[in-house]
Amino acid sequence: MTPLEALALARGEGIELEVIDGKLKLRGATAPPVTLQVSLREHKEAIVAMLKVGPDGYSGEAWASLLHEFTATAESDGLPPDEAARVAFDSLLEWWAHRNRPQYAAARLEDAVRALAGFGIHRPVAVVPVASLPVVVRFRGAA
Repeated sequence: MTPLEALALARGEGIELEVIDGKLKLRGATAPPVTLQVSLREHKEAIVAMLKVGPDGYSGEAWASLLHEFTATAESDGLPPDEAARVAFDSLLEWWAHRNRPQYAAARLEDAVRALAGFGIHRPVAVVPVASLPVVVRFRGAA
């Protein structure tokens, strides 16, 4: 089970998770199942990183959600899953650049890759160059 899956499963069990003073806190009407407790403990560091809100106002969970949305958009446009994942990752890099670097330049690409990796979001094996993207992703709420 990945950290994101553990987080989703916990929420599905009615467990609220939050980070307080750098520590993961759980709240719910009942204790989570033992298997979920083990998974949350195993992925605690990654889950804390995913729930922390960065200086751009986005958490790792929000970035993962955007990646999922971009992937779904690329797949609905007819791209095969592997290619959709690469296109979605490039779209996410563009979004990150927009949110974090108003004066974004190609030299900052690795900053984006490192920042997203800190949330457990990694570059697919082969990434399509941004200039050759067959899918245009419109950014909602972009300023």
